[in-house]
Amino acid sequence: MSVLKKDAMAIYADLHMHTSCSDGLDSPQALLERASGRGISVVSITDHDTFKAYEQANKVAEDLGIELITGIEVSTFYKGGSVHLLGYFVDGDSAAAKKLVESNHAGRLERMEKILAHLDRLGYQVDMDELLVFAGEGTLGRVSLARFMVKKKLFRTTEEVFQKVLGDGKSAYEAVDRLSPQVAIELVAQAGGISSLAHPGKNLEEADLDAFVEAGLDAVEAYTPYHKDNETKKWLELAVSRHMAVTGGSDCHGSLWRNHDVGAAGIDIVMMEELKARAKLATCGETGAGGICNEAT
Repeated sequence: MSVLKKDAMAIYADLHMHTSCSDGLDSPQALLERASGRGISVVSITDHDTFKAYEQANKVAEDLGIELITGIEVSTFYKGGSVHLLGYFVDGDSAAAKKLVESNHAGRLERMEKILAHLDRLGYQVDMDELLVFAGEGTLGRVSLARFMVKKKLFRTTEEVFQKVLGDGKSAYEAVDRLSPQVAIELVAQAGGISSLAHPGKNLEEADLDAFVEAGLDAVEAYTPYHKDNETKKWLELAVSRHMAVTGGSDCHGSLWRNHDVGAAGIDIVMMEELKARAKLATCGETGAGGICNEAT
């Protein structure tokens, strides 16, 4: 496995980004056009709990000459907090993929109703119907709620919303009833994909990684803007010692966040080929599902 410093690496693939189909600001077309303009060769759109972006993205990527890997970011619940799992080379039409999406969508609606009740007690009136219209086809989550509250002039910025009422442990916070990481890892595998632990340095330790590896976790997102150089090195070493693949991406939600814009993090061409080899080994010999199995060897 290639172990390179983030600042010395030519970004070939950005495998973590979001569109307006979840909580990003860009349409799939706008996001891919920016990736093309920055010389990114391989992209995975990993919207939260949805594959909807691919209805537009597949044709756009083909026209731009970008290799598009079907991906998703799954929200899971672990030790009282949220852990995000990335799924790659997933067959979005499979029963397992649909279960991934549907399980979390139901939980998000129930959670939002509880959050709005908390906000009402705090003196912030938010109408669910208006919020649903505002969120549109995007993910109904805390980010869309925060943006809506800013639009309604209840707060000045989304950061202020999270700092005062919506952040983890704050007065209006409510945990969502989500899948466990272990169940999500299994569903990604059943859908013909491989799983990677997103931005692990934010809230996870080595013992947590081992629990997920035992459940079948394939990779770790070592390259991310959330990691300092020493954290990147740590997670690279943990991945190597456990014979795991490495992924990387910007976690782009729009150009407003420069440190997370397209190409802010990713992996080089060698790592991308290693990831593809891992995906073929993990899936094609068993089910033949997923786009990776249809590529020439």
